[in-house]
Order: sequence, then C-alpha cells, then structure tokens
Amino acid sequence: MLTTLFIAQKIAFMPIKPYKILIVDDEPGLLFSLMAFLEDEGFLVHGTSSGEDALAMLKKDVFDGVIVDVRLPGKDGDDVILEAIESGSKAKFIIHTGSADYQLPISLINKGFSQEDIFLKPILDLDVICQALIHRIKKDEVVEK
Repeated sequence: MLTTLFIAQKIAFMPIKPYKILIVDDEPGLLFSLMAFLEDEGFLVHGTSSGEDALAMLKKDVFDGVIVDVRLPGKDGDDVILEAIESGSKAKFIIHTGSADYQLPISLINKGFSQEDIFLKPILDLDVICQALIHRIKKDEVVEK
C-alpha cells in the first residue's frame, strides 16, 4: 500500500510534457549522475561543465530549469544565472554548491532568489532536487495561465 501511495505521489508531480533541464557542473561524476537520475525521471536533460557553454546553450535553446554549480572554471554560477536572466531566459534556476558557507549575492537576491534556491552537495536523495525543479516550473506555469 505504501508503495502504491509513493508511486501515486510521484505520478502527480510528473510533467505532462517532459521538462527540458540544463545541468552545469564541472564535476563529471556528479554531472552524469544528476543527468542520469533526471532522465530516468522523464526529463529531457543536457549538461555542460562550463559557464560559458551554459550561456551559449541558454541563448540557443529554451530550458525549463537549470541546475548550476557555483564554483566553475571561468564564469562562475552566479554570473551564469545573472547573465541568463538579463538575456531573457525564463528558466527556473537552482543553485547546487559544495560550499557550505555560500552566501547569495545581493544581485541574485534582487532577482528573487532565496535560501530555498540553494542545495548543498552532496544531496543523498536526488528526488529532493527533482521535486524542487518541478515545483518551481509548475509554479511559474500557473502564474502564466
């Protein structure tokens, strides 16, 4: 019975159309495990290890959600998010960092980000980040209707 309830709850959160997600992380193992998990959950997933590549992808394609590491070679995650938003991206962003002392910069707070948008590595239950993505995307879909 509990298994049936869990499956019913997961189905309630699954998107009708697959959401397109971009993951930006320079740790290959983490990048590929997140990509594999989200693909198994029904998302269309793309990944890159570079902030510059992420911005190019966001300009070329439309993504529903983006999971961004803060510490990246070259352009850091905060800059990626700010530039993407300023370029008109409507994607919902989640910050995924291993820095326990990470503080949101004022520039992101002014764009509406809060502590709820930050997920510390390692996340032992990847379903937490999956549900956070779905919640943010669906919340925006309701506002647009």
